[in-house]
Amino acid sequence: MGQNLTLYLCEDSVASESDVLSTKAKERVDNGKASWKAAAIEGFEKATLLIIPSYKTDPKWVGFLNMSFPEVESLDNMSSGSILFLERAGKKFVIPFGTGYFSINENVLVNDFGLMITANEVLEDSLRFMDSNNPSAGTKSRVQADRLSGISGFDLDSALAFIKKLGGVAETGSLGKTLSGSTGLRFTGPEDVSLLGPFLQTAVTQYSADTYKSRGLEIIGAMKPVVERGLIDVLDMKLLSHVKANDGEFVLTSPAILDWDVVGTFRFGGWRDRTDYPDLSLTDCVMALEDIEYEHWGSETAFLSDLKSVHTVSVNNADSGEQIRKWNLYRCLQGSVEHSGNRYTLSEGKWFFVADNFRIAVINTFEACRANVNDAEFPLAKLVTKTIVKNNKNVESVGVESEGEYNESAAAALGLMYLDKETGAVAGVANQRNELCDMLSLDSKRLVHVKKGSRASGSLHHLFRQGATAARMLRDPNFLSSIGAKLRNSGRNEDAIGVESLGKGEHTIEFRIIDRPRENGDFDIPFFAKVALHYAAKEIAACGCNVTLGFINQGL
Repeated sequence: MGQNLTLYLCEDSVASESDVLSTKAKERVDNGKASWKAAAIEGFEKATLLIIPSYKTDPKWVGFLNMSFPEVESLDNMSSGSILFLERAGKKFVIPFGTGYFSINENVLVNDFGLMITANEVLEDSLRFMDSNNPSAGTKSRVQADRLSGISGFDLDSALAFIKKLGGVAETGSLGKTLSGSTGLRFTGPEDVSLLGPFLQTAVTQYSADTYKSRGLEIIGAMKPVVERGLIDVLDMKLLSHVKANDGEFVLTSPAILDWDVVGTFRFGGWRDRTDYPDLSLTDCVMALEDIEYEHWGSETAFLSDLKSVHTVSVNNADSGEQIRKWNLYRCLQGSVEHSGNRYTLSEGKWFFVADNFRIAVINTFEACRANVNDAEFPLAKLVTKTIVKNNKNVESVGVESEGEYNESAAAALGLMYLDKETGAVAGVANQRNELCDMLSLDSKRLVHVKKGSRASGSLHHLFRQGATAARMLRDPNFLSSIGAKLRNSGRNEDAIGVESLGKGEHTIEFRIIDRPRENGDFDIPFFAKVALHYAAKEIAACGCNVTLGFINQGL
């Protein structure tokens, strides 16, 4: 019986074992609280082990019980760990044991090492689970199969849900019967460390293979890691400009799938901000930096350095308030930039090149939906003054009127049917009601869906999904009749007849986004929102409907 191990490949920038340690781990080594031990193992240029001694801590729940059960005060937690650092054939690897992983600097690990090996090793119809990340929707998910399955059995969200982790049954068995991989590779190794050499060689070979393309996993190849240091520097500078502008191209997201049963709040670190936030928001982060008059705001080099090593995001336990996880801010940023005609995306602190064929298809869909659309057709959205609470004070803020207010006035001005919040029942699904659209033109059979703001991919993903759902619902006369019944109850008999007459002939799903033009004078949406539009447009076309995208200018 072999040893279960998790193997990580180090970036080429790692020169020695010290480079793989977190800042706190380096301090422990410097203070003599942890130490490296070397061993001569045949087949390895270097083999060292960091031994992290055990230490005791009081369980967080002791305080809750000890007044009534004083015996619990004698209980404590013990934690210990090790990190094995190996160098073989010019490649450097780390294998953590116990709590050792928490002493590793995750930024120096090859991001897709375990994922690619697993994708190349598992049998085509032998996947057990899959973790995916959907940047256009701002969601992460894990899907587990009741039985071994191929990729089609996981109902992967079509809106470019990047596969982040896979698990399944291996084909060759050279790395064990079952594998799982993301950044690290979880596999069954030999019984003794001296026998690891062939396993590492197999892992390196499988990392570079492309067997995954013939197993339905070619979506993994939609993104390729960027390794050129000069290009990364250029992309980082573009990232900073988007972060400062907070223009929607980047968002903050947790690098890991969180257990929301225990998550309470998020907190930013690296500056004087003790605020607990219910959600991760780049807007909250930027506003907090502005409030403290952040000193490096004008220095790109210093700001980038702070994002990568000083500024942090922590997750706090809902019950105890204690920190659960912590990452640097840079690792939590997710979005994309364009450079020299190519599209690059940042995910979990790593830059990836988006495959040309995919990028071009997405852009072509966006341009096709924009063709021959008159952005001036709809009236301006009004700006209104509202009172908001900021830093426990009431502050006057100018913003765009609500979607409902705009839709009602615009429908009246254009002679369209106002249907905002008029929902219909979905057959076979209890308690689910969907909107048909916000405004309807019976003459041209246009179903208009309106969303305020074009800077957040998540909200636009929701808009495009609404349109795709409406296209499907047009085929369901019972759905249309349920909306008609609601309209009749409100005395809108003619509107009810008009809605119930839909479903025949050619329809157009029309998206309208309330926003202001970008600096170049053009309207635009983030790349990952275009990805969501790309797949929604395919679904809408499959339902026999046209799809267009227009904008509504907001007041100056």
